[in-house]
Amino acid sequence: MLRFLLRSLPVLVCLSLGFPTQAATISVSGTSVVTGGLLAVWVHTYTGGAPGLQIEQISIDLGGTGLIFDTVTGGPGALLGQGIGSVAGAALTGYAGATPSNGALDGQTLVTLSFTNFGAGEAYSHTGDVDQTVSCAGLGTLATVACITANATNTGPELAGIQLWVTLGGPGYVTTKLPATFAANGLLGSLVAQANWSGEVTMTPEPGTWAVVLVGLGAVVLGRRRGR
Repeated sequence: MLRFLLRSLPVLVCLSLGFPTQAATISVSGTSVVTGGLLAVWVHTYTGGAPGLQIEQISIDLGGTGLIFDTVTGGPGALLGQGIGSVAGAALTGYAGATPSNGALDGQTLVTLSFTNFGAGEAYSHTGDVDQTVSCAGLGTLATVACITANATNTGPELAGIQLWVTLGGPGYVTTKLPATFAANGLLGSLVAQANWSGEVTMTPEPGTWAVVLVGLGAVVLGRRRGR
């Protein structure tokens, strides 16, 4: 047994050097800004990351805020509807579309945007109207008009509380989903809300590292068989 352990010592040393005791992590960060009013514009910026580590999805969740997406005119929203549509950065980030699409999204509270090439330092902006759902029934004509207009117009405080989920991943990284919450920032007459997100993404071991581990384990097993 002692002879076997002595013969295995170099292999065990290689294993201890090659096997990752703690996976490395990458710090990531970004911001999302929504400018309200009658129609909304959203800007998502990936400020800090690493090569190959990309934003794969961005989910916007209105649940719990009393807001809905108004993506089709004449639907459950107030006044004009405005669907999810690219403003800038679609080609650069590999924007692949929204789920659900505008027709199905109207009146709903959750949308997910997908990307194929959204790297650090890039930004994507899009439209996407949201409205309040306060009932305007039973009011006089002027009061009804005022109520509907108020439902269609959103300020930063009314947009506060919207949840954001950013999913990052790529070759060599563990897919990671990071949360953030929009808060009013007082810009443009209090029409703006902003969400800042940050976190850590774990790197997966390089294939070469696992190769060293497997070769080392094989050598230990082979040495043990020969020693019998």
